[in-house]
Amino acid sequence: MINRLYDAMEERKESSVLRNIFEGLLEYTKTHFSDEEKLQEKSNYPDYNLHKAPHERLTKNTLNLFAQFNNRAGEADIAFDLFKLLKGWWVGHINSVLQTCKILFFWQTFFNRKARQVGAENANL
Repeated sequence: MINRLYDAMEERKESSVLRNIFEGLLEYTKTHFSDEEKLQEKSNYPDYNLHKAPHERLTKNTLNLFAQFNNRAGEADIAFDLFKLLKGWWVGHINSVLQTCKILFFWQTFFNRKARQVGAENANL
């Protein structure tokens, strides 16, 4: 998504991809955030509310930019703002915050498996 936008901006053809990128991003945020938040709730993720806030911000900012796009504001400016938004999201959220979630979920899974193994071994005594 970010690469497609960048390429279109380089070729000065952002108007041909913006609608598709906005629609794809909004669909992504709706399904991915919902799935991720359910997983966090299920696993009692300790920073759930802290993690959810950036999801809400990205969705709100995307909707605001999409509204500007639909009102025919300057497409080059909107494309640049969307690019900054996506880049910031990739660097700030995906590369840092999600690494913490990944580590937490790994250790939860590991300890849950160990607890089940110990429980099974104790049941066989």
